[in-house]
Order: sequence, then C-alpha cells, then structure tokens
Amino acid sequence: MKAKPENMPGDWKDTAMNTSITVEDFESAAMPHLNDLYRTALRIIRNQTEAEDAVQETYYQAWKSFHRFEIGTNCRAWLFKILFHVINHQRRKIWRWSLFADIEEAPCETPTYESPVPQNLTDEEVLQASRRYRNTTAK
Repeated sequence: MKAKPENMPGDWKDTAMNTSITVEDFESAAMPHLNDLYRTALRIIRNQTEAEDAVQETYYQAWKSFHRFEIGTNCRAWLFKILFHVINHQRRKIWRWSLFADIEEAPCETPTYESPVPQNLTDEEVLQASRRYRNTTAK
C-alpha cells in the first residue's frame, strides 16, 4: 500500500488509489508548471501572498480531480484553466465581502423627517400667508 504524503488532501486514498494514479504521476505531470502558474497568478493578482494562495488552491483542486486527467494530454493548459477559475472565485469572494462592508458602514440610525411646514399653524396664520402670496403674485 502506498503511503499518504503529508501535504495531500484527506481523500488521497479515494482519489489516487482507486484509479491507479500515483503521486509520482501527478508530480511529473503538474509540478514542472509551478513557476509559470505562479508568475501568471502574480501578474493577474498583483499580490504575492494571494498569488501563492491561488497557486496552492490550483494544485489542491488539480490533485482532487487528477483521476479525471488523461496522462499525455496538455496538463499545462488544464492547470491554467483551474488557476483562472480559482482567481475568478477569489475575486467574486472579495467583491461579495466589499458589498457587506458597504452595508456595515451605512449609518445605524435612520434620519428623522422634519416637515417643512410647522404642524401647529392656526387658521389665521394660513389665511395671512395666502393673502401675502396673492399680493406678491398680483404685482
């Protein structure tokens, strides 16, 4: 039985053992593209830590679905496709968090409505205002 590497996902046995894919197969196909993936992620994201996270997530996703990969096909293109999906997912997550941050920054108290017309006007005050308005418009 093959030993589980320390840094492989928990479903390593289910993924690799049942489909006769070895760690060596994955490493020989995927690892040569590590620097290219990192450079591309860094160019797109422009943040070293987030680019490293994106590449790590890319390799994790690739390992989880490596049983569907056909040895001998274009592994580089497959990895880049996964990388672009990971980056888009990160951006959507950041965008969602920014929406929640905007909501949290909104004022907590609602402004009170102040009527432009005082509520305690007498009939006499209304009649006086009406006469003044007629006098100013008649001139």
